Amino acid sequence: MELEELAYTTALRALDKQEQVLGEVRSRTATLVAAASIAASLLARPAQHQVWWRAGALIAFVVAVAAALYVVLPKPRLVFSVDARTVYEDFYRWRHDRRELYRRLAYDLDHLWTRNDVALEHVFRALQIAVVALTVEIVLLVLSLADTVG
Repeated sequence: MELEELAYTTALRALDKQEQVLGEVRSRTATLVAAASIAASLLARPAQHQVWWRAGALIAFVVAVAAALYVVLPKPRLVFSVDARTVYEDFYRWRHDRRELYRRLAYDLDHLWTRNDVALEHVFRALQIAVVALTVEIVLLVLSLADTVG
C-alpha cells in the first residue's frame, strides 16, 4: 500500500469513526431524556412549601430536554461521506495518477473531518449541558422530597 493510499484509508476511517461517535452520543442522549422525564414525573406530586425546589427542577428539566434536542436534531453541516459523482468530476484529471488521486482524496476527507469536528464540539457541549441539567433536576427533586418528609 502506497503512502497516499494509506492516508486516504486513514482519513476515511476517521470520518467513519466520527459518524459512529455521533450515533453513540445520540443514543445516550435518548437515555438521558428518559431519565429526565422520569425524574420530572415527580413534579406531578402535590406541592405545598417546596415550590422553589420544584420550579428549579422544572427549569433544569426544560434545559436538559432543550440541550438533548439539539444533540439529536439533524446537523446539515455534518458530512460523513462524499458524493461519488462529485469525486468523479473533481478528480477525473488525476485518473491516471493513482498516488495523486489518493493524496487529494485524503486531504479532502481530512478537511471534512476537521469541519465535522467543529460541529461535533457543539454537540458534545450540548450533551454536557443536558447531563448537568439532569443532575441539577434530580438534586432539586430530592431536596423537594426531603422537604416533604422532614
